[in-house]
Order: sequence, then structure tokens, then C-alpha cells
Amino acid sequence: MRTLIDAGIFVFLSRSGAPRVKSRGAKLDFQFKLSFRKLFGLSNNIGLGSSDRFELSGSDLEKWLESPSKEILLKNLGKGYSDKDIADSIELKDEGNNTIELKDEGNNTTHSSTKEPKLFDVIKPTFEREPIEFNSDYLRQRVKLSKVDSVPKVDLLLIANGFEERCEHSIKKLLEKYSFNQVIMFEHNKKSENIEKMITEHFNNSTIKKMPINQYKDVIPQLRSYKNFLIDITGIHKPAIFDVVREAVKQKLPFYIAYTPAEKNYPTDEDIDEQTSKFGEPLNSKIFTAVMENLLTGVRPPYNNISLMNKQYDSLMRPTALIAVISPKIQRIFSLLDNNEYEQINIFVTQGTSHREQLSRTAAEIVAANYQYVKIEELNETAHDSFLNILLQKYYNLYNAGYNIELALTSTKMQTVAFAAFSAVCKIAQCWYVESGFDEKHFTKGFKDTHFYKIEYG
Repeated sequence: MRTLIDAGIFVFLSRSGAPRVKSRGAKLDFQFKLSFRKLFGLSNNIGLGSSDRFELSGSDLEKWLESPSKEILLKNLGKGYSDKDIADSIELKDEGNNTIELKDEGNNTTHSSTKEPKLFDVIKPTFEREPIEFNSDYLRQRVKLSKVDSVPKVDLLLIANGFEERCEHSIKKLLEKYSFNQVIMFEHNKKSENIEKMITEHFNNSTIKKMPINQYKDVIPQLRSYKNFLIDITGIHKPAIFDVVREAVKQKLPFYIAYTPAEKNYPTDEDIDEQTSKFGEPLNSKIFTAVMENLLTGVRPPYNNISLMNKQYDSLMRPTALIAVISPKIQRIFSLLDNNEYEQINIFVTQGTSHREQLSRTAAEIVAANYQYVKIEELNETAHDSFLNILLQKYYNLYNAGYNIELALTSTKMQTVAFAAFSAVCKIAQCWYVESGFDEKHFTKGFKDTHFYKIEYG
């Protein structure tokens, strides 16, 4: 390995000079990364990039040595590309006349040529889609998320029987205040007997429909048959929230959202302060791993990255950007980045100075120190409608820069609602959910007031 490095075959990918962070539960491993030395111009012929892992072997290697081609290399990138995906990504428009755009660095002009590109020719990138101008009214004309004081008579109630105390309180308040013609209740593996009893006493068997939470997709086609519906997202897990809200917005179905925040979320400010104070200094990247080792976060391994959409990439050769909001349950974002490669990472952190917010911000800074092209921005956690507009501005910038755009559900359930509504009206390549185990005793405690939201269409 030393010989290869000395020969310039491999180089240290130092980025900020810090090692890469890999999460293994609460513990973090630090790794230094090596990369193939870049040969400028070569990428235009075979698509080589610092994060590509071709690792050809066997018959694929023999085929590529005999006849080098983009198709063979793409098959080994590890993203599950099918033969059809690869065929769709090939730029057939250049095969007819073999014309390329060459840039003359001397006079900064471009011209067409029919000659074969040489290794160090500077090839001007071409975009298959035209840039779009930012339109602040685009979302307002299509979907709007607004807070309301109450909801009118609702035909269908969607709820989930979960283990959190706030789930029971939220359902109880809804049944005290409103009447519903029918209720569909998703059931988790761990459920509350009190919620079961409450629903059974309030509705007769003909108006109650119960199903396991993993069958939530069966409900989506039925929503159109109701005049309107209310979904209480308090106890429903994020994949179900995302899919139900996204499909309802795409079909312009009238519905409302109820949400009851927890009084206390793990990791708590008190626990973070206690663990940090042992080191006699404010929370920072140096003590981050040690603090996390003894912190009760409410989640536990294994972590599993789940894709929620069918891939919708404009081109497999385009760079991919991620948009995510980082929460104090920081293992989720680390797990996602451990297994996915991005050319740009856009992270939102909640405004504020609490210990939980400092933990999220420190985790974001660690991501920025270990990955290329990371942008960190602050976000008002309670301004959900303005978050949609912030997403739109970010989307325009990335779209016009030629990125495929992915989302990650790594924060609150209300932000999941915003991501779902946004993905229904803007083209998103993929959305990710990080599944984990739960520490039921240290996930949330208590409850606050229930809030209501309305989805409106332009």
C-alpha cells in the first residue's frame, strides 16, 4: 500500500484533515480514506469519480478489458441499477454524429468538433434539462400547510396504537372533541391496552378497521372514497406518514393533520448536560464520541436504510444531493451517510441554544468535517409552511446545478409531513427512512397540547 501511495496510484482523501466517522451504535469509528488519484479528462470517457467503486472481476473484467464501456462500469456501482436503467442513462443523441463540445481555454469560446476527445481535452458538460427560474408562488399555487385551531366534521380518522404516552392522550382528546364516521387504526408490535379499550368503547365493530402498521399501503387506495379524513400522526411511524400524505396531496384529497408533541424527548437536555459536564468543556467534536457512549437516545441498533420511493433519477450519471434535517437522534443521519454516497449534503439544524440543539449542531459539524461539500443551515422547527418555501429555494439551486435530489426523514414527524407534501409537487429522486430499534422506556415522556394543520391546494 505504501508503494502504491508513493507511486501516486492512491492518495489520502483528507478533505478537512479529519478522519471519516462511521457509526456502530453509540460508538463511532474513525477511519482515514484513500482514493484513486484523479486524472482530469479521464472521467469524461469512463465516468470515473472519487467515490465510484467499480471493482470489476471475473467475466465483467474480461469484457471491459476486451471492450471498455460505460455499461459494464455502471453495473458495479452498487446502487441496484437494472439493464433498463443503464440503457436509459446512455446519451444516444451523440451517437449519430459523434459531435462533442470543446472549450478553447485561450479565448474562452466553444466550438463543435467531430474528432475523438483526447485524455486531457476539457469537455463542456451538457444538460438534458433546461434551467428553471425561481418562482416563490410555485408551491403556494399547488399545496399549502397551515395551522388551524380546529377541524370540521371529518369522515375518517386514521390513528395508530403505539407505546408512547402521548399517543393515548392525543386519541383521547380527538374522541372527546370530535365525532368520526369510521376509524382505521394501525397497530404496532408494542401497543397500549388503554387505547384498544378506548377505541372499542367508542366505536362499534362495523366502524373500526384494525391492521398491522406494515400494511398501511393498503389504506391509501381507499382514501378517495371518503369525503375527507384526519390523520393523527402522533403514533404513526414516518414511512406511513410520508406515503399517506404524499399520495393524498398528489390526488388533491381534502384532509387534516393532528399532532401531539412529547413533553420530553430523548436524549434529554439534562442527560446531555450531565454527560458533557464530566469533561469540563462545552460539547464539541473532540468529546462527542465519549458523550454519546453513555447517552440514552431512545434508539438502538441495528440501523437499516429504507428507500420509500421508486428511483426517479434524471440520469444515472448526474451527481446526487441530499437534503436532511438532523435531530438529536444523530445515529440516523450517520447510518444513512455510512451507506450512501453524495456529491453534496445539505443539512438543516434547529435554531436555539439548548443542549439538544447543540448536540445536533455538533453532529452536523462532524459530518461537514468528514464529507465533501456539506452545507449547514439553521431552521425554525415550528415554522412548517415557511420550511416548504425554504425547501423550494434549495430545490431550485440544486436542480439548476444538475443534481438528482434525495430527501432523508431523520427529524420530526411534522417535517416528514412537509417533505411528503413537497415531494408530491416537485420531482424527488428518492426519500430515505432509517429504521432502528426502540428503547421504549427512554424514547419520549409526557405530552403537550394537540395541534391541528390543514392541507390546502391552489
